[in-house]
Amino acid sequence: MALSKGCTIGLIILGIIFLLIIIALVVIWMNKDKIVEAGMNYMSGAMTQEISKNMPDGYTPEMVRQITTDLQAGIKARTVGPAAIQEIAMAFQTAMADKTIDSAEGRRVLKMMQKALGREPGMTGDSTAIVPPDSARLAPDSL
Repeated sequence: MALSKGCTIGLIILGIIFLLIIIALVVIWMNKDKIVEAGMNYMSGAMTQEISKNMPDGYTPEMVRQITTDLQAGIKARTVGPAAIQEIAMAFQTAMADKTIDSAEGRRVLKMMQKALGREPGMTGDSTAIVPPDSARLAPDSL
């Protein structure tokens, strides 16, 4: 029993589509690290912008930029693991659910980034402690 000409052409086209899907999956698998790195670089830029709009107390725009730059470098150098990357990405997406990041959400994401970088939250790349704003400091004679 021979297949009709139309059925044969359809099977050939289906085979070609299936082969292209397999090739695409192999290419994606081989470049998954580069894809993740590119995605995190894009997302860290978005994080910097969004967190800077409602700056958490104790952080400056320079500190936020430094933390995200260090995170990008850590991802590229593979010192930041995939689990930490996924955790940070999920926290950022959750924080952006309402289309804005408030200062508490920004602080949480920044602390997660610092933890992924192996730093104590509240420390910048040069190990300088984050100083709270003047309004949060205690006056010496109030003790």
